[in-house]
Amino acid sequence: MRRKLIQNYLLIVLLSIGITSAAFLLNGSSYLVRENENSLTQRVCILADSFCQQKITSVSEMEEYLKNQSEKFNLRMTFIDEEGKVVADSVYDNERMENHRTRPEVRRAFRNHTGADHRFSKTAGIEYYYAAVEVKTDSFYGVLRISEPAHEFNQLINRLTFSIILLMIAVIAFAMFLAFYFSRKVTEPIEYMTRKAEQISEGQYEGSILVDGQDEVARLAKSFNKMTKTLKIEQERVESQKEELASILASMSSGVAAIDSSGKLLFFNEPFVRLIQCEDVEKKESMLGCSLYHYFRNEAMMDVICKVEEEEERASGETILQKNGEDQIILIKGNPLYRNEKQKVGTLLILDDITRVKKLETMRKDFVSNVTHELKTPLTSIRGFVDTLKEGAIDDPDVSRHFLDIIDIEAERLQALIQDILLLSEIESGTDTGKTMVKIEPVIDNVIELLEKKGKSQVVIQKDMKEPVTDYLCNENRLRQLIINLADNGLKYTNEGTVTIRCWEEEKDLVLQFADTGVGIPRQHLPRLFERFYRVDKGRSRKQGGTGLGLSIVKHIVELYKGTISVESEPGVGSTFTVRLPYY
Repeated sequence: MRRKLIQNYLLIVLLSIGITSAAFLLNGSSYLVRENENSLTQRVCILADSFCQQKITSVSEMEEYLKNQSEKFNLRMTFIDEEGKVVADSVYDNERMENHRTRPEVRRAFRNHTGADHRFSKTAGIEYYYAAVEVKTDSFYGVLRISEPAHEFNQLINRLTFSIILLMIAVIAFAMFLAFYFSRKVTEPIEYMTRKAEQISEGQYEGSILVDGQDEVARLAKSFNKMTKTLKIEQERVESQKEELASILASMSSGVAAIDSSGKLLFFNEPFVRLIQCEDVEKKESMLGCSLYHYFRNEAMMDVICKVEEEEERASGETILQKNGEDQIILIKGNPLYRNEKQKVGTLLILDDITRVKKLETMRKDFVSNVTHELKTPLTSIRGFVDTLKEGAIDDPDVSRHFLDIIDIEAERLQALIQDILLLSEIESGTDTGKTMVKIEPVIDNVIELLEKKGKSQVVIQKDMKEPVTDYLCNENRLRQLIINLADNGLKYTNEGTVTIRCWEEEKDLVLQFADTGVGIPRQHLPRLFERFYRVDKGRSRKQGGTGLGLSIVKHIVELYKGTISVESEPGVGSTFTVRLPYY
């Protein structure tokens, strides 16, 4: 720790000094360069004013002027005309010099009256600082430029840099001394605390850390001692919770087990062992840490585990095991197992014996089929009797006709009930043949046309489709039945107003919405609305000719296509049913 503390301290010091020194050096160098260029610019302006006052007209006079002034001020001086040609130079032959129109200081002088630059001179072969000023007399228009070698100025910059480096070395040396001194003072008590902490980590909670003083390290030691006591209490609490969890798992009827990503058992309860038929294992504790597949191999369970591992979501499956010569149906549910809600550590398996539930479900389906079968015989008799009475002679035509109408209504109601029960049974079986890509809008139009014929004059059934929707893969009859049942339900419970069928696409779902302005549904009835034979208003439902299975059929059709259905309703305002069917 001491080494790391010293390293970090020195790193911070080095970075701080380095950045500060570099910034100072760069800014100082830039400032000196600007001041040097400004000084040259002032001098060239003074020389230009002197030149204009002397009334020089010929090139020879210009050369003589440059020679005198150059020797006087120890500068190289040059006259350049407006085309960039060197007219005269105090050091070099102007005839051999190239055009200077493109030189930065010359361009700036013609544009801004003055200009300055520093660069390597091709003519002289050394670096120069230049300053130029625009000159305009009766006989000459151009630029007067002066320049001086950069080596003296560069020496000044180098001396400044050397001084800064020496200062940096002195500061770093002093910082190293302080780092060693303070790091030792800080780390000695921390090292002592570390040794005591290692003892506590081995379970020796009785020890405590003693550090004198009131500084941060002393407060840390007191906090550590307090944390040790808290940790001891927390460990006892965790042990107690562990025992309680073991008791809960043991008392559950469901089998519960957790496995890691390699299939090794992390924990399990007794019902799990019983359900996977491993009661003959002598020491069940020895199963911990061993592979589950060593004791139990089942395709359905492996499928659930693989799905949970790959998709990191809940999965379930069923399998049939043989126990005492009888089938035992096991429901297998798998959930991802996370540590701290982020790190996946394995899979939680829950096994339930659903043999009895399955038998009851089978009995229920058989009951529906048997009831349907029993209803067909009296239905046939009633229909035949009605036809006979209608065709024969009857003493009292009015009474007989009234009875015949009643029998006919009841027969139609029974027939509708049988058809709904059969349809519901067929949907529950999962049978869904004849799938095609169905165009939604024509189906809705067909349903509206059908319902308008038997609808009420005070109720208008209408369609609201702003945009065409994608064709849906389904059994067209199933979709038509869904739309008919929901739209007809709205018509039955709307005395006056509208029934609106809306349809649109939302993300990856086909959405169908049925909104009416009817009597509405009280809130307490909404949870049971889709149960078989459940009626909010039994008298009204029977009067309207309902079987009590319409919404249940709708729900099962929606579930057949892995969709969802929801309802919103307010008594006296109306109801809205929304169906979402996913595109595959």
